[in-house]
Amino acid sequence: KIHPVVQKELPVGLVIRPAENEDLKEIARQWASSFEPAWGSITIGSLFRHLAPHLWRRAHRALVEELVRECLINVLVLEEEPSVPLAWVAFDPVRLHYVYTLDKARRQGLATRLVTNVREGYTLTEAPTHMTAGGSALLRALEIA
Repeated sequence: KIHPVVQKELPVGLVIRPAENEDLKEIARQWASSFEPAWGSITIGSLFRHLAPHLWRRAHRALVEELVRECLINVLVLEEEPSVPLAWVAFDPVRLHYVYTLDKARRQGLATRLVTNVREGYTLTEAPTHMTAGGSALLRALEIA
């Protein structure tokens, strides 16, 4: 999938690029294993609260694998290690799906840079499909939510 990646205002040594086929299996694994639903929320809780956790995880993994195939994904890498994403964002032209940062790279503004980059190329008008407490705080800080 070809989509715009804006490279302005990145610190020296960081690059945002579209995800490559080699990235997708690890992205799907990270996404499925890192997302835990907010069971009290209307969107997740009402749909899945009657499923046993192992069935929810199986259904969620299938959903994530489909989203990884279908949506746009940008990764943020070090120039000297372009094959190792430190963070990534999954989105389509109107919504964010998920933003992920490796534990060792958290609290450095990488997710903010990725979401800002998406906003420079797309108009996000729909609610994200996956939301965490950290994601909610990020969107509020960027005045998206």
